[in-house]
Amino acid sequence: MKAIHFTYEDTDILPYVSVGEPVWRVWRKMKRLGVQYLAVVNGRALMGIVRERDIRLISQIHGGESADVAEIMQVEPLMFKENDEVSQLFTAICQEKADVFVLVNDKNQALKVITVFDVLKYVSLFSSKNDWGSLKKMLNFTREA
Repeated sequence: MKAIHFTYEDTDILPYVSVGEPVWRVWRKMKRLGVQYLAVVNGRALMGIVRERDIRLISQIHGGESADVAEIMQVEPLMFKENDEVSQLFTAICQEKADVFVLVNDKNQALKVITVFDVLKYVSLFSSKNDWGSLKKMLNFTREA
């Protein structure tokens, strides 16, 4: 996997957990932040995405035993540059059946985890596909929302 780096100053934009964290701690962080997805990092490198539904599944399988977040994370999440068009996300949603993406800048620094719901919320504000613009425009919208 190609390493994607982020800056710790961006953690309000990109909430994360570290590889090696127990699943119960990740679950608590998700609940505290009110999110369903978290970035999984190793130092400054983005390793994957962990989903709330995967935590629920592993909890049922392990019967309450603690698992490591690395066991359940989605490795190599789909990534888009902030200057890519929003319409490209729709293609990925349909072709890859993806529901979560990582938005990166030109330096390959992760900026935000974008979900299908973020995309739908954003595009619902516009009457025309021509008004959607770039993912950078959407990133600014999701920061304000």
